[in-house]
Amino acid sequence: MSKKTGLRSLLGTGSDVRDNYRLLETVQNSFKVSWQTVKRPQDLGDPPLKAEITESGKLQFYIPGTLDYILNNSQNQTEIAITGGIHPKRLGRFKFIGFDRFPDPRNFTLLDEGKLLGELKTVKLTIILSQNNSKVSEISYPLVPHRPYPHWADAYQINLGASFDSWLKPGQPVEYEILIEQTTRSGVTYTSGMKIGFVVDKVTHSPDIQYYSGTTLTNLLRLINK
Repeated sequence: MSKKTGLRSLLGTGSDVRDNYRLLETVQNSFKVSWQTVKRPQDLGDPPLKAEITESGKLQFYIPGTLDYILNNSQNQTEIAITGGIHPKRLGRFKFIGFDRFPDPRNFTLLDEGKLLGELKTVKLTIILSQNNSKVSEISYPLVPHRPYPHWADAYQINLGASFDSWLKPGQPVEYEILIEQTTRSGVTYTSGMKIGFVVDKVTHSPDIQYYSGTTLTNLLRLINK
């Protein structure tokens, strides 16, 4: 269906109609889903797949960004081959384990309870240091996962080195904000994070932590036009 003008010129003289009209067109298109992974749909969170034909006659797909897939196109048909993926509940499951080494605010450990390091495209950690609710510095750690990863790789041991030393003075209250960006193999990024407040010379293994998630499952749907 397309919008056009000039209806009066197509009808007899004196026809009392609006000049704008819609031209109905017949569009034939189809798609099928081919499940080509040993993982069951419930293992991937029973992901919703949606397809619709737009007014311009294009086939438009909505595919969750947690799925690995291949699009195979032939005349009047598109095949969505699901080759793998992850359950969305495995995303953003990072926990702060504690400050390490006696303890030292420059060293701490994060645990990925979703165990996703070997199943993602990239992971990026950004640590932001704030004082009096104002950011003073930040540092990022981009990771490019490669299989296979041993089990202990789900624990990220962070060493800030001397990056924040000029602000980490004894008795100084500060806050770390840790942003975790997990990008799936289909290119969708899920963001989560946490905030940790402490006094530099009084850090503990179990400080007060505020966890948050910046992306919900509904934001992980990827729009694809074919």
